[in-house]
Amino acid sequence: MAPGQEKRNRKEAARVEQIRRDLLRSQPATRPLQNLVAVEQALAAQRIKESRRGNFLGTFKRWGSQATPVLSRATQGAGSAVQSASGAAWSAGATASSSAVNTIGDPGLILFIAGLMSFWFKGYINNPSLSITLATLFMFFSAFFIFKGKSLLPTTLFWVAYLFFGIRSPDQLLKVLLPVILVGLIAQAIFMKLLKEGTVGEGAAGAIVGVVPILFFFLDVGLLDYLVQLFHIPATGLLSNLLLFTPWWALLGIFTTKKENALISILKMVAIIYIFIMLTFGIVPQAYENSQSALPGPEQFLNAQQQTKALLPKTENPFVSNLACIFGGDYTNVESCVNKRQEDSELEGICTLQQLEPNTPAFEECIKKQREKKQREAVQVTGVNDPTIDKPTKAEFIVSTFFPSKSYYKKGDSKISYPIEFKITNPRKQAIRMEFSCFFMNATSNVSGKIEGAPIKGAPESFSTELITRTVICEADPEQDPQQEDLSGSYTLRYEATLQGLTTKSRLSRAFIGTKETAWKEEWIPKIMRTHFPGDSRFSKSPAEFARINFAFGNPLENPIIEGSSGVILSSTVENLGQGKITRIAEYKLNLADEHGERFTADTPKCLEDQNINPPEENFQKQVIHLPTCVVEIPSSLQKTPEYVYQEFTGEVRYDYVLKKEVPLEVQVIS
Repeated sequence: MAPGQEKRNRKEAARVEQIRRDLLRSQPATRPLQNLVAVEQALAAQRIKESRRGNFLGTFKRWGSQATPVLSRATQGAGSAVQSASGAAWSAGATASSSAVNTIGDPGLILFIAGLMSFWFKGYINNPSLSITLATLFMFFSAFFIFKGKSLLPTTLFWVAYLFFGIRSPDQLLKVLLPVILVGLIAQAIFMKLLKEGTVGEGAAGAIVGVVPILFFFLDVGLLDYLVQLFHIPATGLLSNLLLFTPWWALLGIFTTKKENALISILKMVAIIYIFIMLTFGIVPQAYENSQSALPGPEQFLNAQQQTKALLPKTENPFVSNLACIFGGDYTNVESCVNKRQEDSELEGICTLQQLEPNTPAFEECIKKQREKKQREAVQVTGVNDPTIDKPTKAEFIVSTFFPSKSYYKKGDSKISYPIEFKITNPRKQAIRMEFSCFFMNATSNVSGKIEGAPIKGAPESFSTELITRTVICEADPEQDPQQEDLSGSYTLRYEATLQGLTTKSRLSRAFIGTKETAWKEEWIPKIMRTHFPGDSRFSKSPAEFARINFAFGNPLENPIIEGSSGVILSSTVENLGQGKITRIAEYKLNLADEHGERFTADTPKCLEDQNINPPEENFQKQVIHLPTCVVEIPSSLQKTPEYVYQEFTGEVRYDYVLKKEVPLEVQVIS
């Protein structure tokens, strides 16, 4: 046997012996044999409970086999089976009471209850300082009590560096924090070895769990919300549920509790069902590529959390919807019931935001209109990137090495300037109008900045060269708000570039076969599909730019083979492909005509073209903006064809687009 294992066995035997002595002292002194029976039964029950958790299973089995003859001999000498049973009952009652006390004192259960209460109240109270304080308290509580102090050192170092000193730069973290943490982990491992609590390797492995409280800290203050904004992820389905309905600290608490009883088992079961519902009610979206030069502060996370939640539809918690449908007696169609409750709660949230009173005619009319709009938007039209265009129009902000991420100034000195590069690649030499703005933001204020060296908001300039570069300088502007105090502390500097007059074209192919016999269609349609529509060729194509217009017509829409002349549906959408916002659709137009110039006709003219569409602000960052759907009639030359006609059509959209870049910075005023 290894020396370490032998030492642990001796330690465990001493612990059990101490428990036995304590239990014997608590028994009445007049009945020693009955006391022994009760004590050994209580020990056996405790060993069985611990063996279920996998702790020293083999040792418990040996203890159980050793306890059996002792119990048997003690029972035979007890003098009365009734007295023995009463002693055992007394001990069982004492054990049950002790279990209840231990459960209440279990740190995992405490964290579960506190985390659940915090999650509930945060839904009604928007206080960033309180959120950061609670997240910090939960982080240290879990580090000290849940993980038995093993993660206290890295958690403390993280708090000192990230929250106290405000280190944000990855370079600073790598050069300062990482070596300190590594030295601390080694020191803690050696310290545990000296205390005979395990080997150096076991101590180091245990200390690595320090990242768990730190990870949950970030999740609680809004890590996922920040990533949604950073990577422009469409917050739908699964992700919406994770953002709105996940009590992170409560989940950590319930799954790290050390006790086992009926209450804990029920809570764990409920938590598992809750997670299952969260993960199955929706789909996982894809993120776009992006990069960030520095880590955001907790204020940025909380700001992103509030902004993201403001954009999400206010739907009912899917867990509540499932329970309501199950207990409502609708066992055969739970999924449909849940979807209806989710849709109803979303529509009610939209109408409530319009300041309409529930249960009024205006509110019901709003619900009706929103439901009709949702049904229209259910017609999905997709598009793909055009592989023949390898140089699309692109734009980006670039943070240079000269950016003063940490700066100092004296009161009365000139303001600090914050430069950033803006670059546009414009291969088609579009006439693009640009204007810039900037803001200094933290948890309590939003200070407008002043732009230097570039066109400002309200006075755009036009450019049409292939490559456009500008150095945009931002500084705090006291003239806009004389009451505004000087900058001091940690801020997020947001640059915004508004690009006006961007144009993106798309193309769509269709094959018209007129009216043909079944035998002809069975022979030729497969050949037409293989020749003209391999892969995703049936979808509209466009360059991978900021936005594009997707359009399709047919019956169904994605069928590229058009028969006859009636029942042809046309639908289109404007899709946001970039990492910014579509603030205005200046014009869109679908060029649908045969080779002789005869145009398609539509029962809704705006289905083919329209101008000056200003989406509501809550729709700026939507992945897809739906345009009208209609029934179209195709020209006579395409209704009757001797064989078939293959033709390509185009669509274009002209729009305004806003790009942003957020950079963390720190300002200190010196005397």
